[in-house]
Amino acid sequence: MEQTSFHFSHDIPPDSCIALGDVHGQYYQLTQFVDWVKGSDARVIFLGDLVDRAKNPGDDLLVLNLVRAMCESPEDFGLASCTSLIGNHETMLLNALDGYGYRDWVSNGGDYANLKNFQEYVPWLRSLPYFVTVGDTLFTHSGGVYGTDPRDHMNSVTNREDFVWDRSVPKRGSGLVWWTKTLKKNVFGHTPRSAMPYISGPSGDSICIDTGCYDTGTLTAYNATYNQFTQFTNVKVKS
Repeated sequence: MEQTSFHFSHDIPPDSCIALGDVHGQYYQLTQFVDWVKGSDARVIFLGDLVDRAKNPGDDLLVLNLVRAMCESPEDFGLASCTSLIGNHETMLLNALDGYGYRDWVSNGGDYANLKNFQEYVPWLRSLPYFVTVGDTLFTHSGGVYGTDPRDHMNSVTNREDFVWDRSVPKRGSGLVWWTKTLKKNVFGHTPRSAMPYISGPSGDSICIDTGCYDTGTLTAYNATYNQFTQFTNVKVKS
């Protein structure tokens, strides 16, 4: 089942848990999001792919600096908490910094002129989780693997890679019914289709909010608590 009707809102109700789709170095749209969410006492979750494909050299560093500050001191931004997941582009960046996969990183939009400057962020990037759960919602970067409990799928490096690379969930849905009675939906990024989010799976349990910001100019936030979407563009905020 796929749906094309979404509830957009610019309000942030109390006790909100808000996820943000793939930023990909689009610092301008990120600052719009931060200005919007600041002081809301919301819980914020970045879904990964903070870096690569930025319009301007050095913008990835600005994005990392701001998101890391939010995660380390959410109270300074008036947030209840802030978490960032690791995405496949953070993984490629770390590989390049480790001395391999450099060509893959550059060919996927890596800011090669600033490679050494990314070293400062390595400890923080290595600490980022592959998934988190809040209430009845699972947050992942790629969507995870269809019908698989992420806790059972983290037992090897190869399996963990699925949480940043696999594309089975955007096609099939999360298959939550096969392994959990607690979780009702999975919110993820990684696989954009257009400047609109999309819902997949027979039960509509999978919500993708990667709207290809580096290409479309549209960055999407999803309030999982209240099922509301808000978008930020390189022109203005949609509400």
